[in-house]
Amino acid sequence: MIDTNSVLGYAWPLIVSPGEPIGFHLSSATLTQAEATVVRVRLADPDPNGPGLQVTEPGTPIDGPVALRHQPIHPGSCAIVPAAPVLTGLRGFSVGCFLWPTRLEAGAQTILARWCDDAASRDDGPGAWRFGLTTDGCLELVVSGVGRVATTRRLLEREWVFVGASYDATSGSLSVVQVSLDTQAGRDRSDMATVRSPSWPGSTRP
Repeated sequence: MIDTNSVLGYAWPLIVSPGEPIGFHLSSATLTQAEATVVRVRLADPDPNGPGLQVTEPGTPIDGPVALRHQPIHPGSCAIVPAAPVLTGLRGFSVGCFLWPTRLEAGAQTILARWCDDAASRDDGPGAWRFGLTTDGCLELVVSGVGRVATTRRLLEREWVFVGASYDATSGSLSVVQVSLDTQAGRDRSDMATVRSPSWPGSTRP
């Protein structure tokens, strides 16, 4: 049997017209070389009772042995929002999103943050904060100079959940909440947690 997972790759661009260039990017964690053949797919019916896979080989200059190296793929997405005056010196904020976690075993992970080591080391209020997952797969909110709060119920992988966090400087309250969107068959992991901490100078504990 051929292990088709030994080589991963993609073509770019995905759509081309006759005469336009196209590139193939390949990666393998276990192989240093493979035989490559460009084929034209005439039929791609996977049904074993059907006509099956039908391809033709037009013959191209790249057919033959190709060198491989490991190029890790990091699926997912990331967005960076430029710094803005409105984000500086906040005395409270709320954040939330819909989440479909896929790798809870990967350790602590960030969902949304305004964080850098320099800001996090100062005890001057929420100059830095991080909303994310703990190494145990629970939600947590960390606010520099204030404190930390986390849920106790681990999220489920590949289950939609709404997650949110908030900080109120007036009351010194930090909160996180998770609401399972599919609660059938024991999959409900809804949870919330709140702590009250002294905030930066000038604020008071209720």
